[in-house]
Amino acid sequence: MLLVQSPEKHDGKRVRVIGYRVNDTLYPDAKAYEKIRPPGKNIRIINGDRESGIILSGPSSIADPKKLGASNGQQVVIEGTFEFRPHPPFENFTHKGTLRRLTLIKAFK
Repeated sequence: MLLVQSPEKHDGKRVRVIGYRVNDTLYPDAKAYEKIRPPGKNIRIINGDRESGIILSGPSSIADPKKLGASNGQQVVIEGTFEFRPHPPFENFTHKGTLRRLTLIKAFK
């Protein structure tokens, strides 16, 4: 996910990214997530409270609900508007930004 490497360049822009979705956070890949939650460990994670993660906020008002159905814990393609600056309630997290006004979440094949 190049978005994580230079998030300030994409602020306010519509983007399409591929990553590993865990609840309301998108990670570059499963390994990035496993670094903070090793397999088999029952550790509660606050969504987005990790440097490599991008928080996934709500869908766009024009989004087709059928296009927002990819399940959790898999690699997905997501489209939305990227915001680099933290916004409430996420301003104290160490994430790389937020994807808002989502229009697509589908399994990546």
